[in-house]
Amino acid sequence: MKKYLLISVVLFFSISLNSQKKSIDSLTKDMKMSKGILNSYTENNKIFFEVPEEILGKEILVVTRLAQVPSGYSPYINAGSKTSEQVISFFKKNNKLDIKQLSYNNIADSQDPISLSVTENNFSPILASFEIKNNDKDSYLIDISDYFLNDSPGFNIINSRIKDQYKIGSVDKKRSSIDSARSFPENIEILATLTFNTNKPPRMNRTKTFSFQINHSFILLPSEKMKIRHFDHRVGWFTVNKVDYSSSALKSDSFKLVRRWRLEPKDEEAYINGELVEPKKQIIYYLDPATPKKWRPYFIMGIEDWNSVFEKAGFKNVIVAKNPPTKEEDPDFSPEDIRYSTVRYVA
Repeated sequence: MKKYLLISVVLFFSISLNSQKKSIDSLTKDMKMSKGILNSYTENNKIFFEVPEEILGKEILVVTRLAQVPSGYSPYINAGSKTSEQVISFFKKNNKLDIKQLSYNNIADSQDPISLSVTENNFSPILASFEIKNNDKDSYLIDISDYFLNDSPGFNIINSRIKDQYKIGSVDKKRSSIDSARSFPENIEILATLTFNTNKPPRMNRTKTFSFQINHSFILLPSEKMKIRHFDHRVGWFTVNKVDYSSSALKSDSFKLVRRWRLEPKDEEAYINGELVEPKKQIIYYLDPATPKKWRPYFIMGIEDWNSVFEKAGFKNVIVAKNPPTKEEDPDFSPEDIRYSTVRYVA
């Protein structure tokens, strides 16, 4: 009896100890934490994400930009250039979290049976999969380090043409790093340095090396969708292509939607009556900190001159241009941060 009791006690303490070891607190106790939509934990070249249960399946916009680029890399690519823009979601499967890339190009009315076929023939690619490291029920801790220490699927940091042109190989992990992780209520910003070897570098590059600083922005998309606007060929807009399989003509219909700002009238009744109204949310552009101070007033004037165009659409005071805030005014400001629209000044 004593032997069984001893075994039970040892087993109980073993299970308790194992559970304690696999809690988020114990796994991250020596790491730097940044709280936000996804809590991030960093130490040396490691970065963990804490993904809450309520975030699973939610739409997250991921924008990848070059924060710093090597000299002589490409005449059309500079600091601030966007390499990719994608919508992803986290999904739990057994003891793993998958990142899936979502696509909205092919659509159908959810009430139409053909929507089942559209779903089956547009299976979302799994960009990455991570083992869940903890035992907590409401949040999942994943080691996402390798995801950011590579040109991972979806990031498109170096496009195939440039890879072939310079004979660029894979990332050299010894010369790459996770530089920072900053979490906020609606977004998280990751800064990483990636170094690549090149067997056919530009003439002035004698190191056979390209190093980049990369910024990844993850921002939770609003649950309330904005109104769509169809493309009109008489006006030049950037567009999004769609294919609708719910056509009554028994064929797929292709159409385009314009990319636009979410302008909504603050006073809807006045707007309907034809009065000029302010938007619920202004469009704010910040000047690049690199912009020479002598030119800044003229840049601001040029940006805000666009207000006269929006007045034709019934809005006033839509666009505001601002100088970049100082560290004291806004310590979180960064031209790469997706929350700040920035006019870049490129050397």
